[in-house]
Amino acid sequence: MNILGIGPGIKLGHHDSSAALYSNGMLIAASEEERFKNYKHARSLFPIDAIKYCLLVGDLEINEIDIVSSPLITYPNYEKRLQRLFEFHFGFSPKIKLHHHHLCHAASSFYKSNINHSLILTIDNSGDGASGLVAIGHRNEISEIDYLDRAHSLGVFYSMITQFLGFRAHNDEYKVMGLASYGKANLVDKLEKVFKYLENGTFYFDQSYNSRVEHSEIYTTDFGSFQESFFTGKLIELLGFKPRLYGQEIQSLHKNLAASLQTHVEIMILSLLRPYKIKYPEIKKLCLAGGLFLNCKLNYEIINSGLFENVFIQPAAGDAGVSMGAALIDVAKYGELIQYPKSFVFSGPQYKKEEIINILHRNKIPFHEEKDITEYAARKIAEGKIIGWFQGRAEWGPRALGNRSILADPRLPKMSEIINRQIKFREEFRPFACSILEEELYNYFECKQLDPYMLTLARVKKEKAIMIPAIIHYDGTSRIQTVSSDLNPMFYSLISKFFEITGIPMVLNTSLNIDGMPLASRFDEALKVFFTSGLDILIADSLILSKEVLL
Repeated sequence: MNILGIGPGIKLGHHDSSAALYSNGMLIAASEEERFKNYKHARSLFPIDAIKYCLLVGDLEINEIDIVSSPLITYPNYEKRLQRLFEFHFGFSPKIKLHHHHLCHAASSFYKSNINHSLILTIDNSGDGASGLVAIGHRNEISEIDYLDRAHSLGVFYSMITQFLGFRAHNDEYKVMGLASYGKANLVDKLEKVFKYLENGTFYFDQSYNSRVEHSEIYTTDFGSFQESFFTGKLIELLGFKPRLYGQEIQSLHKNLAASLQTHVEIMILSLLRPYKIKYPEIKKLCLAGGLFLNCKLNYEIINSGLFENVFIQPAAGDAGVSMGAALIDVAKYGELIQYPKSFVFSGPQYKKEEIINILHRNKIPFHEEKDITEYAARKIAEGKIIGWFQGRAEWGPRALGNRSILADPRLPKMSEIINRQIKFREEFRPFACSILEEELYNYFECKQLDPYMLTLARVKKEKAIMIPAIIHYDGTSRIQTVSSDLNPMFYSLISKFFEITGIPMVLNTSLNIDGMPLASRFDEALKVFFTSGLDILIADSLILSKEVLL
């Protein structure tokens, strides 16, 4: 059976549209629409190119798709709208199956975790009238327990404070997470007046701080514009200072607000989880999905709370993941054996060497080739070069995991500053992750579990900190990716050879893009990053572009 999952992205405010194709329980292809449009989050765009990509990889025509699975079951006439879209773009519409947005999130995590029995928690801004879901996954079934009220959305609250701090709501929340470590959490008591956890197991959002409620008569849609204020003057009075304007200097009070928000969210999530752990003591594992759980510091606190023996987070935890989750609901429903390989995270577009060579010749770009490409890359990184690394199938989700990455030497103290200023063109406080050989993790970091998908933090051991300054954040932690030879043998080889050269079993890793752009899934986008930034070298397959040659 061929099942196509989509995250539709049709309505105003919808974002991260995507598509995922399963055939006989095996993932064939999955990608976000932003990777084809080069438009980050692909807001309000039907994932037409992502669908075409999935069909191409699966060698299928649209009439060979048995089911199209999608969220938005609560939307009036939505099945008919999807049918019309497919008929318009493809001349044919397969059978449509609709599911709840948060059930799709839950399925995207549980069915990819290879865990037989788990508590599941999903939280984001909203979807199908809810802001989250608590459920239990057991073998091939998911049982919904409690839906979290849309009106009391923790995701909306987080976006409100993101906007107050002068960043873009529903886009820059990760910047607030990075800024938080520079401040003091001295405003938690004030934030609790706006949003708090109630003892009955729910959240409470004081809507007098929400401008969309206060001025509801001027909004003609559920979402309005992201350029408008989420917060009222009451929040300004409560905090005692004006909101930061975009581009203004970041002051200590802004850092303190970010730190307070981060701490407050961590407290509330742990408060939410504890009663369920008491109610279901036999459940030892937790699966997470929804945009909130792209917050690495929050995930770190959940893992280190000791509430669960193991925590799995869907790599595409945001709304891109619902296409995979929707498809998996129907894969499970129709009794097909779900495949659990960790390699599902590499399910995006791939370029053959001949295709890359043709693009380079067409654009008259000089290049050369190396036989041992991982040894060459490791040696250049050890020499202080910053390289773009374009290999194999593109990553699923927002993290660069060694196929569409910018790589550098973590030993160089100024390296993070150089990449932020000359390559990524972003704020100086933004940290970088490290990709470390799986077997070396516990020699350098204090942590409780491996993380192949770069979704949590670890504290750097004090005696090791001096060796790897470029990947250490202000609070002494680093976002980590554990790299294994079975999941990504080429990337593992590169790091191993860097280890042989330097004695350091990791590299600095960040996504192959510049600020505001999606990860460069396509080779032409990788070329744009190379030629419009301070990258020294771009390596695609075994082909090498070097600015030393160009000069």
